[in-house]
Amino acid sequence: MIFSFVVVTSSQLYGQQSASLNQFPNNGYVQYENPKHRISLLYPSNWNVTESDNAINFSSPIEGKSDLFREGLLIEILRSGNIPLNEKVSLDIIALKQTLENFALIYSDANFRVSNYPAYMIIYSYTLNNATKYDAMKIWAVIGRNTYTISYSTESDNFQSYLPLIQSMIASLRVEPTEVIREPVQNTAGLRLRNNPYSIAVDSSTNRIYVTNLRSNTVSLIDGQKDNIITDIKVGTFPSAIDVNPDSDRLFVANRDSDTVSVIDGSTNTVIANIPVGTRPLDLVIDPAEEGVNTLIFVSNSNSDTVSVIDGSTNTVIANIQVGEEPVDLAVNAITNRLYVANSQNNTVSVIDYYLSKNEGLKNETVTRIGVGDEPASIDFNPITNRVYVSNSNSDTVSVIDGSTNTVIANIPVGTSPYGVEVNADDNLIYIANYLSDTVSVIDGSTYEVIDSINVSRFPFALSYNPINKLTYVAHLSQNTLSMINKTEPVIGVTFEVNPADSGYINCNGKEFLNGDYFRYNINTTLDCLAVPNAGFSFSSWSGDLTIRPITSSQTTFEVSKFGNVTANYIVPIEFTLPREYWDQLSVILLSVIIPAIASWSIPAIAGWLNAKRQRKRLREYMTRIYEVINIRTQDIATSSEQLKEIKTDIEKALASGNISESQYDILNRKISEHSNQNE
Repeated sequence: MIFSFVVVTSSQLYGQQSASLNQFPNNGYVQYENPKHRISLLYPSNWNVTESDNAINFSSPIEGKSDLFREGLLIEILRSGNIPLNEKVSLDIIALKQTLENFALIYSDANFRVSNYPAYMIIYSYTLNNATKYDAMKIWAVIGRNTYTISYSTESDNFQSYLPLIQSMIASLRVEPTEVIREPVQNTAGLRLRNNPYSIAVDSSTNRIYVTNLRSNTVSLIDGQKDNIITDIKVGTFPSAIDVNPDSDRLFVANRDSDTVSVIDGSTNTVIANIPVGTRPLDLVIDPAEEGVNTLIFVSNSNSDTVSVIDGSTNTVIANIQVGEEPVDLAVNAITNRLYVANSQNNTVSVIDYYLSKNEGLKNETVTRIGVGDEPASIDFNPITNRVYVSNSNSDTVSVIDGSTNTVIANIPVGTSPYGVEVNADDNLIYIANYLSDTVSVIDGSTYEVIDSINVSRFPFALSYNPINKLTYVAHLSQNTLSMINKTEPVIGVTFEVNPADSGYINCNGKEFLNGDYFRYNINTTLDCLAVPNAGFSFSSWSGDLTIRPITSSQTTFEVSKFGNVTANYIVPIEFTLPREYWDQLSVILLSVIIPAIASWSIPAIAGWLNAKRQRKRLREYMTRIYEVINIRTQDIATSSEQLKEIKTDIEKALASGNISESQYDILNRKISEHSNQNE
């Protein structure tokens, strides 16, 4: 069965077809079915078919050799991502030019179709070892969530012989698209982590953040500058707490179900010791400056009602201190050698003084037990104000303890089920993670009043403050994310990408970004972005996590509602190269038909094209000036207002002189008016 199908007019490109299909016995076809990829087509019964996960290859037999096959038709299936068809084609052609010897593009068809879906087809030639010449055809089609590439390549002398049969196979190809399935949109304005992030530690000397993942038994190492996961470190079972000693570059992890503490070398990100402690350790805290040892590490053993003390120089337990019922969280005043222990089952805080004796080892004394709210869950200490803050998970309050008198001086109502407590000593702010309210309460450490309640993603659990970038990190236990707060504003990170690299840049809200640049914004910020190509490139489309669908306008806006990326895609305009023998025929047509026909309009058309190009350049220049003014508006409203008036006068003159079009004037004028109104 032969289908009528034409790729190009063969007589125009290759002369008369010289070969028949006699090499395919009885022109017999069989049906091919691939349920996994939902593909079917007809192919010659004596051809070979080989399959892999993402490719199907149909090979023709070598004449007289029933068990040997040459290349025929190759179909490859890949996820399409968010890149439009023309961008995929442009990038692949660039790759072909770079990898194939003497690559020459002979023909292209942007209106091709595969299984009745839009497709793009090219025919090209190349050589191997600067000797054998090959002709090839390649087709791209985006169908559903997949990209299908169809390739046919053979020695140039044989290309015509197989072309009719290849055309028939492609014409018979049917693809049932897999439905484009989008993940449910969630309020996940945070960095995606592993299973159940439970505790956070910040290394203030390296700007690295460490997060324990309870159910994956790992610690995620995060770059505090670009907010990306560097690596995951395997530790014990159910890691519940982590602390870091920046002086020794050592990390200590309490493994709840292993009854151990893992010691991590921060320079190699490897576990160098596992120290047995009490039963069900839930928290640990470091005193990094105790005289006589490198470090003292205190570990709360919730089922042993003890605190184990580890000598950091030998990684051994040197004492076990009896405390209240089910100790869950710890805080330490390293200046006065005082330890605070939150006991969840008898609603107290144990206050313990400790010191080291050269002859007798660690000595300790329980000074008092302070009654707090119902089921204290977390505790933190402000060394500047000498205040201790305790979250009471079952009474929805935070108790404030005066470290000098060991008395509760305030009980502050917060959200539902407060767990994590973190002190920002720089600003004297205290952050409380309200697990069932999906909020973070911010307490003023001077007035003991809640000054803000920040809506965050679901199930905020643990907190940690980074004094380097001034951010407070929030681990969302059941949502598996890490969000960030700048004082009282949730912030989100955006990575700006340029594809291909060095093909242009992006200007958003007056700031220029190159490929790989990263910037944080307050949540729900609107970005006014302009894609600016470098010489030799043209803008193609926007894509990335912050786009719902590909955008083809070089100027657009994005709503920053989650961590993600914005990608400006650029293309190299496709060059068409015809073999020398076709130029002789084409020159006759040009001289006798085409040139006389276009002579009357060619010069004005070229002039118009050049003027439009100049207008676009001036549009970008004026838009950049406007963004620069907008960027300084908050610092100097009067100056920015005058500058906007000057720009408006300039664009009116440019419109009158024809340097910009009316539509371009409207765009610029609207942008000026929008921000002029904000200044008033």
